Amino acid sequence: MKSVRPWQARLAVCQRLTAIVLLVLSSLGIGIEASYAAHDPILPEPLLKQGTLPPEEADGPFYYWSRRKKYFLVIAVNQTDVPKTELPFAQVDGQRVVNALTELGYKPLDPAHPLLTGKDATASAIMASLNEARKKEEGATLVVYYTGHGAVGPKDLWLQTTGQKKVGDGQGVKVSDLVVQVRQTAAGKGFEGELVLILDACYSGQGTVSQGLTLGDLGKHTTIFTSSTNIQESFSLNPPVISKQMSAFTHTFLQALGPD
Repeated sequence: MKSVRPWQARLAVCQRLTAIVLLVLSSLGIGIEASYAAHDPILPEPLLKQGTLPPEEADGPFYYWSRRKKYFLVIAVNQTDVPKTELPFAQVDGQRVVNALTELGYKPLDPAHPLLTGKDATASAIMASLNEARKKEEGATLVVYYTGHGAVGPKDLWLQTTGQKKVGDGQGVKVSDLVVQVRQTAAGKGFEGELVLILDACYSGQGTVSQGLTLGDLGKHTTIFTSSTNIQESFSLNPPVISKQMSAFTHTFLQALGPD
């Protein structure tokens, strides 16, 4: 990731990210329609206030979403074993995403490791935590968030992990491996619920065009959001613009999740 200094560049990045974040929020089940309905007398009464509808309709989409089982796994790779690849702000990103998802009612996919960071963010630990998804309900939602270095391969995006001796193509975990680990088992199908991948890394757009995945591998309900295209680097925001250095994408994402 690169550090941005001119405030104009930071503003431009945040403006572009806002549109992406709104799409992420929609996938997470968070919308803005309810606030519009509450203030516009022309619109019909919100479903939540209509008591004559069938229960599944009277609940409204937001209440229905709130009753779904929701899980998360946050991966914040702030270090590898390669010199000069440290991303100290990745830990800030990861912890704040954990806090935000927890406040929204999400539970850790792996209660022993809600946040994989530091020496715990190895490829084997990531795959082991993802195994837990296979035990979850068919109607559940799983959010997997990654922040760290990304490397473009000819057919996939490689997410860099802790414990590597080299950084680049062929190192770490492929995006397709994450999906297959969740969706498939040796005996057949794995997790069949909604899977949302949020990838905050350079060149992360390569993860959306992985040639290592078929439609069957992805499943019916898989969404992948990325902080950049397959040829773009990601950026960080620095003080005094914000209190602590963070990824620009994650900072914007969390602002959209918050009350403001």
